[in-house]
Amino acid sequence: MKYGLRLSFLMCVTLVTSAINPKTLLRLSKKIAKKIEERKGDGEILVSELNVYYNYMRELLALVVNNTDAGRECVNAVVKTLGPLHTKLPIYNVLMTRAFNISFGQVEEIEKVIYKTGCLWNKIRNIELNRTLF
Repeated sequence: MKYGLRLSFLMCVTLVTSAINPKTLLRLSKKIAKKIEERKGDGEILVSELNVYYNYMRELLALVVNNTDAGRECVNAVVKTLGPLHTKLPIYNVLMTRAFNISFGQVEEIEKVIYKTGCLWNKIRNIELNRTLF
């Protein structure tokens, strides 16, 4: 019975989060970029926010692949900022470890998530560009 409840809960969460709000994407990206630029805040929270944004981008990719209006709306909103803001910022390992009180391994994790987010954005953008060309 517990397995069925977990599955129901996950399906419910998936349905609720499948419609991504463009303002949420932009706000979260600005928040992450501000933390990285100012080098202030908790490193653990930064890592979790980066992972949340990455998951939003994965959901956005699914929406774009399915050619939904919500997907196009989100892509257009992010295009106006020329992509996710935090993917364009340089990451300085030593400064990040000192500012956020995190290890070099955690900085590498941050770099990896930002890189994967940038790759996802490029994939999303290419799908949209190819769709408009044909």
